[in-house]
Amino acid sequence: MSRNMHSHKKEFILFPLFFMLVGYLIVALMFIPFKGTASSFANLLMFDTKIGKAPVKNIFSSAPATQSKSVKLSAINFPEYGDCFGQLSVSSASIKADLYFGDGADELKKGVGLYNGSFIPGYGKVVLIAGHNHTFFHTLGKIKENDKIIITTNYGTYTYQVIGTKVKDASDKTAYDLNSTKENLVLYTCYPFNCIGLTPQRYYVYADYLSGPKIDKQR
Repeated sequence: MSRNMHSHKKEFILFPLFFMLVGYLIVALMFIPFKGTASSFANLLMFDTKIGKAPVKNIFSSAPATQSKSVKLSAINFPEYGDCFGQLSVSSASIKADLYFGDGADELKKGVGLYNGSFIPGYGKVVLIAGHNHTFFHTLGKIKENDKIIITTNYGTYTYQVIGTKVKDASDKTAYDLNSTKENLVLYTCYPFNCIGLTPQRYYVYADYLSGPKIDKQR
């Protein structure tokens, strides 16, 4: 009789413990798919703090007082990845943003970014600049043909004239030609404009070089 009572006591303790452990396991398995989302949400809450702890290296102050026709390559304070080295503005679309060298996540949080496989203004080749469609480039669709795009740097101010716009697939490598020997400006962002996150399409704005000091690569 005592053995049976002892056995019942063990069952009384072990069964609730077993079901409690199974319950914890089920909750843990249900939470795994949302782990990344929860982490992202936590990062979003700490966004301002993180930016404050990582000061931006800003080599842009203002355009030179006099605008020359050319500038020596050796005289340029060439930006490093992550540096703010200029400003981009399009008055017709109410766009004004700091211009960074690089188009990574950190750069595009703070402004627009020059793809580091392209070239700085004045170099005589393609200037490819990205921006988020829900921040600095959310009005990119308002830009029309013949509008002016201004890029201001420490070594000169550059003006480009819009020649057209296009919507293309994100994987379409014909959207721009980095091997072109003619200086032109390409701005792009995710499309449609009202979508947040990566989308399957991109909206491109194409503009020809009008003015600004050309970089003398021989001096």
